[in-house]
Amino acid sequence: MAVLFYLHFSSRQDLADVRAKQEDTTPDMSFKLPKDLQGAKILYVNIDSINTNYRAFAELSEEAGSGLQNQMAVYQRKAANLQERYAKLQEQVNMGTIATGDAEKEEAAINAGLDELKRMETNLAYLESAAMQKNDMISQEIALYFREYSMAKGIDYIMMFGTGMPIIYANDSLDVTNDVVNALNLEYDARKAKAGTPPTK
Repeated sequence: MAVLFYLHFSSRQDLADVRAKQEDTTPDMSFKLPKDLQGAKILYVNIDSINTNYRAFAELSEEAGSGLQNQMAVYQRKAANLQERYAKLQEQVNMGTIATGDAEKEEAAINAGLDELKRMETNLAYLESAAMQKNDMISQEIALYFREYSMAKGIDYIMMFGTGMPIIYANDSLDVTNDVVNALNLEYDARKAKAGTPPTK
């Protein structure tokens, strides 16, 4: 008896890891600095600190991380189990140590397991997409707050400083990260309270 079976498992990540390759297309030409740059007010925020201490990001990380990690672990266990069962079935069929009826039953069970894995993949993809959409929404809220903060304080530029950022030095006196994080958390807690959700401690 010949058992035809195809099993494909693709590796996944808890949250989508996007890497874009960029080429330096900056033209080699001289230019003049804007006249209004002199005396411009520039501050910076530590993006690593915001990612760690802004409660909206922390809660998203906890929700998405636990849900995705748990389901991924279950997915991987089921996938490994199906691979082992298929390998064993192939060996038994090749050696003629399994009855035709039993082989057909095991093949049907493995195929049913594959269908379950496909459903799990769909659910994992949904969780990842939902997490990415919420992450985008939080990022947009932060950008809006930066705009409002800059206008209220008369700031011309707010730069991001953190791991992997092109800024190699930043004067601590220009760091407004704590002010920003505290204000963001106050606004976030206020929105949650209005929605009837207890603020995060």
